[in-house]
Amino acid sequence: MKRKFLRGDMVFDTSILVEIVLATNIGKELIDFMINDDIRPYTTSLNIMELLYIICRLLNMNEAKKRVDLLVKSGYLNIISSDDVSMIAAECKCMFPKYS
Repeated sequence: MKRKFLRGDMVFDTSILVEIVLATNIGKELIDFMINDDIRPYTTSLNIMELLYIICRLLNMNEAKKRVDLLVKSGYLNIISSDDVSMIAAECKCMFPKYS
């Protein structure tokens, strides 16, 4: 990833959270960006629940709970309401209909 392009606020979907929790190469790079305060990641509680069941299917429920709990308690993620994200998405789609 190009460090100069990853700066500021970012919204992480479930697939990115999986990368982080599984500590893939991409996940490790994102963790570094988060620790160095290059990015401020946002996600929703729905993404956290999806993450839990995806990791559960890959590993098991105990390991999934442990990893997801560590991520949430790390304080690096800003977990916001799905309703807030939906409203912002609707406003963007309204303003830029050609791209949605």
